[in-house]
Amino acid sequence: MAPDPQVNPADAAVAKNERRRNLRFPLVAMIEVVDIKSQAKVTGRTNDLGLGGCYVDTLSPFPIGASVKLVIERDGKTFSAEGKVVYSQHGMGMGIAFTAATRGDIRLFQNWILELSGKGTLEPDLAAPPQALDAEAGPNPAVHDVVRELILILMRKNLLGDPEGKELLRRLQQ
Repeated sequence: MAPDPQVNPADAAVAKNERRRNLRFPLVAMIEVVDIKSQAKVTGRTNDLGLGGCYVDTLSPFPIGASVKLVIERDGKTFSAEGKVVYSQHGMGMGIAFTAATRGDIRLFQNWILELSGKGTLEPDLAAPPQALDAEAGPNPAVHDVVRELILILMRKNLLGDPEGKELLRRLQQ
């Protein structure tokens, strides 16, 4: 069978390699993404949001592997994080995996996920001071605890199946 002339082989290879590991929720919100190396900035809109990252609709996506800073605005609140481009399709958009965020941003993100799933929000944690959580600085027990807590919440609320949740918890222990 001959290849489809409408499909760019490079785009097909990228699509084949994209493997989502986390449940995604539809979220349309404005997003600004800055390439850390070049300081180039693109704006667009999110298409979906999940525990590991988001998809950005933009005509000028950054290349795979680019380290970025991003800001998502929703309902007057902003979520800021660092990330890495893991999927890029020229003229379409890019997938970004989150790599670092502050505790306050992680808390806001958790609330968004719970709201998008229709399961409410977390109670405010006034004792948790904003503190940078940098994935590149090595293992951080605070990030580990937050991710573990979020996985357990999603499992309790039946938003994440037991096999997937247990696999994520197992990988978190590595």
